Amino acid sequence: MLSACDLALLDPALHDHYVQHRLSPDPQLSGHGGGVWERSGPGPIAFIGNTWTNGVTLAPEFKVAGTTRLVALSYAWDPARLDAWAPQCQVRLIVTDAVNLKSYLLDVTSAPSGAVIVPAEADLSANCSVVFQLKAGSRTGPLKKPPYIENYAVTGRYRLLD
Repeated sequence: MLSACDLALLDPALHDHYVQHRLSPDPQLSGHGGGVWERSGPGPIAFIGNTWTNGVTLAPEFKVAGTTRLVALSYAWDPARLDAWAPQCQVRLIVTDAVNLKSYLLDVTSAPSGAVIVPAEADLSANCSVVFQLKAGSRTGPLKKPPYIENYAVTGRYRLLD
């Protein structure tokens, strides 16, 4: 289940990135995905223990024109490279709307693949981005043989409202 979060408090650097690259709410004709967008990329590496580490940001390749609403989000990640750290790892994803900057958390530690229905109250457009985060161990400091997520994928399903 998606939980609302304040990204400015949770991850100030990521929040600042989104503010800097915020999309204009004015629709522009730059691309249309027909109701679905899919992206994949390398995941996070936990070099430092007890610290949330970001993977790459996944988002639609082009801005989706018009007024849209994200209705479902599916994801997949491979836990194989967590190795001996697996019992001490936490994995979550952060979904952030590129227009209104609303952010939501989803703990995916125990579910390497899955889908979530996005409630309309979440007010997430198709122009949102997803970042996977990884945290390993409870001691802060460098990790020997750090765990990592080699690759992860996200699919956003949306509907046009206008």
